[in-house]
Amino acid sequence: MLKKIAFAGAGLALLASPLISSADTLSDLQAQIQALMAQIAALQGQTQPVAPNTPFSVPPQQPDDYGTGVTAPNYCPKLSITMQRGARDATAGSQVSELQAFLTSYYNLDENIVVGGYFGNLTHKYVVRFQTEQGLPTFGIAGSLTRAKIAQVCGGGTVVPPEPRVCPVAIRTACPTGQHYETAGPDMVDSRGCRSPNLKCVPDTNPIITVNERCTGVTFTSNRRQGDLAADVFDIKKFLNMPVIDTTEYNFDSSTELYVRAFQRKYGLEANAGVWDAMTRAKANAINIQCQPTSGITVTAPNGGEQWEIGQLNTITWTPYGYNPNTNPANDVDVYLVSRMTTCTTGLPCDWYSTIGKVMDTGKASLHTYFNINNFSTWAEPGEYYIRVYNRVTDKADFSDAPFTLLAPRVDLKVNGSNGPISATPGDTIQVSWRTRDVERCRIYGAKVGTTLLPDGAYGNLSPNGDLRGVYLGGHIRMLCSKYDAGEWGDSVSVNLVSVPASLQITSPNGGEQFNPDSWVNGSFEWRGLKSFSYALYKDDMFYAWIAKDTPIVGNPGETYNFSFVPNNVQGVTGLGNGSNEG
Repeated sequence: MLKKIAFAGAGLALLASPLISSADTLSDLQAQIQALMAQIAALQGQTQPVAPNTPFSVPPQQPDDYGTGVTAPNYCPKLSITMQRGARDATAGSQVSELQAFLTSYYNLDENIVVGGYFGNLTHKYVVRFQTEQGLPTFGIAGSLTRAKIAQVCGGGTVVPPEPRVCPVAIRTACPTGQHYETAGPDMVDSRGCRSPNLKCVPDTNPIITVNERCTGVTFTSNRRQGDLAADVFDIKKFLNMPVIDTTEYNFDSSTELYVRAFQRKYGLEANAGVWDAMTRAKANAINIQCQPTSGITVTAPNGGEQWEIGQLNTITWTPYGYNPNTNPANDVDVYLVSRMTTCTTGLPCDWYSTIGKVMDTGKASLHTYFNINNFSTWAEPGEYYIRVYNRVTDKADFSDAPFTLLAPRVDLKVNGSNGPISATPGDTIQVSWRTRDVERCRIYGAKVGTTLLPDGAYGNLSPNGDLRGVYLGGHIRMLCSKYDAGEWGDSVSVNLVSVPASLQITSPNGGEQFNPDSWVNGSFEWRGLKSFSYALYKDDMFYAWIAKDTPIVGNPGETYNFSFVPNNVQGVTGLGNGSNEG
């Protein structure tokens, strides 16, 4: 079988959003002070008479390719708001692109260098360069001083004053216990140019998690928070698809709070983050209404009389069944193989079901199985059985109406008594056993079993059933059996190769023998992990002559390899056994 994530108004008002308190470094603090000073300067400018803002006119002889407001060769942008790294056209009224166009013109840059409408590192770099050259504060912020200097150097233009605006006072509450504010992105600037920090509360140490809620059919009616101990906390955990531990299933603990926060974050419900409040309950109830579970579950196959073969793909089905909305989906349903007992251990008549084990799903669209039980290394035994399906979410279950039969596989191969995987090294002695059903002949690959070696490397002409000792040759061990004009069936055992060092042990001649130098000398050795060998004559522990070099080894690891030679026929050798060649 087969093995198998605020400014403005009259006078001067300071924005209450925590600009200074949110600074993390000295440079951030300086940048924020500079931005504040720039805005104050802009407001002071509004209280003084301002000369009429007469647009530049292009001399008649000047080509109009540069557009209004341009004095060649530099482009004069119309800038009215403060911008810094992270600003975008979408929130700055396209003024980031205006600033970038000026920098490109002023520094004679390639038009592809500082573009895009996003105030990034390159734009910041050239703003700092411009501020350094003009004796301005070098924070990389395009504030009122920088905008005035840009208007001055690009042809005498004037800064477009910001429109009077009233920015709301930012009131930010403290994060819940165990959390802190972190930057969620660039500062936010609304259509009036009002800026506010983009912050979010995050757990101090716990990682951000995601939640994939599931339908439970429960209507939530009570608020819950950390520390609560109640039965409906278990319903909350099931709805949030939490891994439930028996000892904490009714306890609204810190882990439950993290999942509630994740659910609230997913649907924008963070007003009272971490508390299962009315707003959160309303969202959960709305989800449950859309996917109300059914009142039950009924087995449809196997439901009595079927004959299914172990090792072949079989499909267990039930009704009702469907997705979107979920109705007894496969990931909520466990399937068990059970047998019906009619005699109790006391010997008296009874009628009850004994669970053999959980049927393993191959992981396809529904519950398809080869009838592995509890794990993918254990198989069901042939016999009569029932199927029990159980929905873990709705707590509904059903049995087959009548028994069905599991047939033995056509071919069942075991090595060392196991369906695999096993661990072995080529050359190891193994015990191979097989049982078949309705076949005539078999052959095996990856092991030497029997004596008939077939042209394709298999050992064949094996009987339909057998139990023989053999030698492991390499790879997975596979058996194929056939029946004339009926087809072919097979089974395999996976093998994990055990790495062993190459070895060679001479068995003959091994000392003390006497040979006629003109007659055949027979030698032998045992080996593993070799593909060729060389051998030579030595005299008085010194090399004398090669007999043969790089001779391929033919055979199976662990076997004895035999070789023969005539000493005086070795190339370059004569007169062995005579005079100085005796010994």
